[in-house]
Amino acid sequence: MINDSILGILVNSDKYFDFVYMLTEAACAKGRTVNIHLHETGLGLIFFAGFGRLSQMAKITICDVGPEKLAAELNGRIPESVTIVSARNLAAMFKSWARYVVF
Repeated sequence: MINDSILGILVNSDKYFDFVYMLTEAACAKGRTVNIHLHETGLGLIFFAGFGRLSQMAKITICDVGPEKLAAELNGRIPESVTIVSARNLAAMFKSWARYVVF
């Protein structure tokens, strides 16, 4: 079921943190819910200084298939603000977003 108030942001690159942050901030200011899914090199957003604030504004997920490398880089500790979702559930999650953008 599509929820008209959800903006999805699929992040495949760590090059656009500022854009993701500003878009999230603007959507939240308009009363929208923001869901961010980090994928591949987009997982690098976790290392940005503003990630803590970003995770307060949006629900952030990563796929259960690839967090091993990330966990190793974080000394085994994935931030509590990040939810690990099953790859089987990604399609349903994306389908529930009214709109989405990809970075």
